[in-house]
Amino acid sequence: MKQLLIICLLFSLRAEAELGKAFDLYLSNKAQKQEWIAYEMMTSEHFFVASIFAKRHILSQGEHSTIFEEALETIATKAGIEALSDLPDEVMQKTSGATMTLVLGLRRFREKHYQAAIDALKTISPYSRFYPEALMVIGPSLYFLGSGEDKIIQTYQTCSQSAEKMAKDASHEKLRRYYELIRENCLIHLARQSYSKTKFNDSTYAYEKITKQSYRWPYILLERAWTSFKLGDYNRALGLVATYGSPLLESYFFPEAEIVKAVSYHRLCLYDDALQVVENYYQNYKPKSEALETALKENKDTFDFFLNLMFEERSEREKVGPYVAGLAIQIRKEVKFNLDLITLRRAEEELQSVLKWPDHPMKKDVTYEIMGMISHLKKKMNFYVMERMVSFVNEIHRTSYEMFNIKLDILSKKRNLIYKGEKLVADRARGELKNVKRRADQHYYEFIGEFWADELGEYSFGLKSNCETLQTRTTSTGGQP
Repeated sequence: MKQLLIICLLFSLRAEAELGKAFDLYLSNKAQKQEWIAYEMMTSEHFFVASIFAKRHILSQGEHSTIFEEALETIATKAGIEALSDLPDEVMQKTSGATMTLVLGLRRFREKHYQAAIDALKTISPYSRFYPEALMVIGPSLYFLGSGEDKIIQTYQTCSQSAEKMAKDASHEKLRRYYELIRENCLIHLARQSYSKTKFNDSTYAYEKITKQSYRWPYILLERAWTSFKLGDYNRALGLVATYGSPLLESYFFPEAEIVKAVSYHRLCLYDDALQVVENYYQNYKPKSEALETALKENKDTFDFFLNLMFEERSEREKVGPYVAGLAIQIRKEVKFNLDLITLRRAEEELQSVLKWPDHPMKKDVTYEIMGMISHLKKKMNFYVMERMVSFVNEIHRTSYEMFNIKLDILSKKRNLIYKGEKLVADRARGELKNVKRRADQHYYEFIGEFWADELGEYSFGLKSNCETLQTRTTSTGGQP
C-alpha cells in the first residue's frame, strides 16, 4: 500500500512538472512551442489536448519530422482520427506522413471523391500501422469507380492478410482486437464482392472465416442465408435465419430475415408455410413500426435525445416506442458506436482533468476546444443512432412491399393449381436428414438435448421440396372443376 502511494505521488509530481513546462511554453515566443506542448501533453496522457497543439504545429510548420509522425499516430490511436480531421484541405495535402494521409483519404471518400481517396491512400506504406485501414477504404472506392473485379478482390485479400499479420504482432490486446475488426470488415467486403459477381461458393467461404465470437457475426447470418438461397440450399437458408430465435440473439431482429423465410418456403413450394410467415410479419412488425415512426418524428430535431436513449433503463426506452429497447441493445453492440463511445468517454474524462488545472490562459484555451470536440462527437453519435432507427423503419416498409408481392405470387400459383385441376404431390411433413445438403467439411449435429449456443448458426432444415411433381385431379364431367 505504501509503495502504491509513493508511485501515485511520483506520477502526480511528474504530471505537475509536465504541465508547468507546457504553461511556460504556451506563454513563450519559441518557434517550436506548439510541437513541444503536444509532446508534454502526450507524456501526461492528455491526448485530446495534444491533438490541439499538434494541429496548430501542422498549420504553422506544414512538414514535420519522423518523431512527430509517431506522435500523430499515437494521438490518432488514443483520441481518434476525428480529433485530427478538421484541418483545411490544402494543409493536409502538403503534409507528409501516414496519419494525415489517412485523414485526408477518409475525407475524400466521405465526399464521394473516390479517385482522390485512392490517390491519397495508396501512398501509405505496407509497413505503416494504418495500411490495412487504408486498403479497407481503397476497396469500396475501386468498387464505386467500377474497377475490375480482380483488382477489388486482391485489395480485400491483401487487407485481411495485412490486418491478420498486424494483429499477431500487436503489442497489446486492444490493438490486436482493432486489427481483427479490420480483418473481418475486409472479409465481409470480399464476401459481398463475390456475391455480387454470383460467385456464391467463394462468398460462403469468406463469411465462414469470421468466428462466432466476432461483433459482426450476428449481422452476417442474414447475408450468409441469402448466399445459401442463391446456391439453392433453401433448407440451410431457413436454418441460418432460425438462429435469430436463439435467446442469446433476442436483441437482433431483422425484417429482411422474414423475406428469406418466406421465399425459401416459396421455392420449396410449401405455400402455406410461406403465407404463415407473411401473416405473422404483418401482425408483428407493421403496427409497431407505425408507433416507432411517430416517436422518431417527434424527436428528430433534438441534440442528444437518441444518444441519451442508449443509456436509459429498458423500461424508459420502451415508453418511447416499440423496438426501441432491442434496437438500443443492438446499436450499443455495434463496432462503430463502441469506438465513438470510447472516444467520447476519453474526451469527457480528459475535460474533467483539465478543469482541475490551476488558472492559466492555456487552461481556458484548451477547455473551449475540448468542449467543442465533445459537442461534435455527441451530435455525430446522436445522428447515427437516429439514422439507424429511421433505417429500421424504412426496412420494415420495404419488407412489407416485398411480402405483399410474395403473397400475391403464392395466391396466384395456388389459384392456377385449382384452375388446372391439380395439386401438389406431398403434404407438409417434418424434415429428414436426407434432405440436408452439406459439404464434406461441414459437421453434422443431431441437436438432441443440446443448448441453443452449442451449434449456434450451423442449423439447416431438412424439408423435402414439394415442387417435383404435380398430380392431375380428374373430374366426372371431364370439364373444368
